[in-house]
Amino acid sequence: MRFALVTADYQPAAVACGVGDYTRCLRRALEELGHPCLVLTSARSHSGEPDVQRLAGRWGPRETLAAWRALRRWRPDVVSLQYTPDLYGYGVAFKLLPLLLRWTRGSPRVVTTFHTLVGGRRVSGPYAALLAASSHGVVSTNAELTELFRRRLPWWKGKLREIPIGASIPEPRVDRSSARRSLRERLGQNADATVLGAFGFPAPGKGLETLVQAMAALNESSEVHLAVIGETRPGDRAHRAMLDRRARDLRVDGRIHWLGRLPEQEVSDLLLGADAYVVPYDDGASLRRGTLIAGFRVGVPIVTTPPRYPDPALSPGETILTVPPRSPGALAAEIRRLLTDPHLQERLRKGSAAAAARFEWPAIAADYVAVGERLRGKEDRVRSERT
Repeated sequence: MRFALVTADYQPAAVACGVGDYTRCLRRALEELGHPCLVLTSARSHSGEPDVQRLAGRWGPRETLAAWRALRRWRPDVVSLQYTPDLYGYGVAFKLLPLLLRWTRGSPRVVTTFHTLVGGRRVSGPYAALLAASSHGVVSTNAELTELFRRRLPWWKGKLREIPIGASIPEPRVDRSSARRSLRERLGQNADATVLGAFGFPAPGKGLETLVQAMAALNESSEVHLAVIGETRPGDRAHRAMLDRRARDLRVDGRIHWLGRLPEQEVSDLLLGADAYVVPYDDGASLRRGTLIAGFRVGVPIVTTPPRYPDPALSPGETILTVPPRSPGALAAEIRRLLTDPHLQERLRKGSAAAAARFEWPAIAADYVAVGERLRGKEDRVRSERT
């Protein structure tokens, strides 16, 4: 089966993007299963991979027609459109691409993957409805989005399939003891230093302000370091500056190490060396967050905030530890409890390892193939009935 993946961003690019990482990982997994892929993306991508066409800038009428022509030439069986409202701008032209493909001879099955359903402007809701109506299939990446889709767009819930996201980083290539040593050497600390890990953009909502304040409480009685891996995007610089000021005010700036953007394998290998992976999101843990999935990927005990939607992968005390959002004291106390309880650490490692299988890219790609096969089979049955 031939897939075409349409995405506003595709990594690597000048600015990191979670959807771009998702598409890159999905493409790799589909091709490993034997399904060739074409990628249509914007000029922002720096990818040198074969069959990556950078043809879109503003995603207006000209780019939409260019995408349609490229897809008509390549003749994929399935077009997978990766969608969030803000990445494609707020014009209507690109949202008509599924309709254009439906009117094309030998049209492919169009599956729109919603990473978010609405956001940014009021017009996002009608655009989401248009895409859902004109696509043959719809994919949601998490339970929150599935529930939102069923509530706001119930007419098309029969098209809906939930397929989780995977981690944007690979499996670690080193053992835990080597990872511990490498991380501490990177930070200039001794082999016995206690180090927490965090990963992702330093953006509002990630809970990093809470974590900085918790670091002050932790360092009242012991020496704890924090390694934060992730690029500071231009739009996040003001928030990062605020975090730096807060750390200086609390006198923990020397214990917080901003490692910036690193190669994906190095991210994984360093995070494995952390004593705990701390992601105290302001709005609760969610499987829509790739940074949370990264914690499952590396197998480090995870401390986060309570999930908004129950899920077996987010089981407090078994796969994760949870504390209330924006509660530095509670966060520090729970981290301290984890660091002093080896049995709890091992239970969390085993629990998260069992849950992690669900977020492996081969399984995610197989789900996409199953959606495509079902839609193609449905098309064949319709044609047979007409003849």
